[in-house]
Amino acid sequence: MIIDNLQEKLQRIKEHQLAMKDFGYFAREVLGFTKNEDLKMLDLTPDHDELCEFINKRTNQLILMPRGTFKSWLVTVGVTLWEMVKDPNIRILIYSDSATKATGFLVGIKSHIEGMAPNSKFAEWYPGWGSDAKSGKWNENEIIISKRDYDVIEPTVDTGGIESTKVGKHYDLIIFDDFVSDQNVTTKAEMDKVHDCYKKALSLLMPKG
Repeated sequence: MIIDNLQEKLQRIKEHQLAMKDFGYFAREVLGFTKNEDLKMLDLTPDHDELCEFINKRTNQLILMPRGTFKSWLVTVGVTLWEMVKDPNIRILIYSDSATKATGFLVGIKSHIEGMAPNSKFAEWYPGWGSDAKSGKWNENEIIISKRDYDVIEPTVDTGGIESTKVGKHYDLIIFDDFVSDQNVTTKAEMDKVHDCYKKALSLLMPKG
């Protein structure tokens, strides 16, 4: 019995190590992004496998995929959770064309942490990552996970839109999702605002971010 328990613990350690190393494994085994007819979820396709490999080599990347190809769930939600697992002290900013849309991505992230996402095992693999009573930051705009042990002003995950101001803050990872849309490219003034916001956002990024 002792041997069985030891073997089980060693197997779990190997699985956790693989999840931190391989985003595709993390997406399938932890987040549950696999085929489930009852939940109407689609299995990751070979194109998604290629995207996961691309993400494994993350530096500064541009990902362009059509609507309905699962990119926001896989990249914005999935990568955010994956980076948090690898470094609980990470500071992530999710930017979109509107703050409302950005907070929608945060809802998806929180659903995995809180064990509410269908087919997800995140809360089982990483229990107790929810609201940190010390920080009091667990709302629709930002969250701080309980596993953080480094005191900084930025939350674990922050959100913002083109109109948001983040001056004075610093982030290790910035994700732009649907930052350019049909709502902000109809005039030169709108396009200039998008360009200026992007340039200012880069100044918030840490040197190795």
